[in-house]
Amino acid sequence: MRLFGETPPPAGYTLVGIEEPFEIKLSDDLPPLTGRIDALLLAENDPEAILIVDYKTASAAYQDGKANNDGQLSAYSLALGSRPFAV
Repeated sequence: MRLFGETPPPAGYTLVGIEEPFEIKLSDDLPPLTGRIDALLLAENDPEAILIVDYKTASAAYQDGKANNDGQLSAYSLALGSRPFAV
């Protein structure tokens, strides 16, 4: 087993955050949604493109289309849109 950081990011990306905390206010009637994003990678050729990395312990990767309907990944996307991460 390797620890994160022992493997360099994929070609064309720079690691800009590990275990990045986020907090999203969904409404006045609900407590904020909080969490941490495993890793954030910035595309070297497009400073607006950020790759969200979510490490899983399951043996199988997401099937086609499942990532688009995943609540956890949707929350990460909301977090990126609602808060400027330090990059």
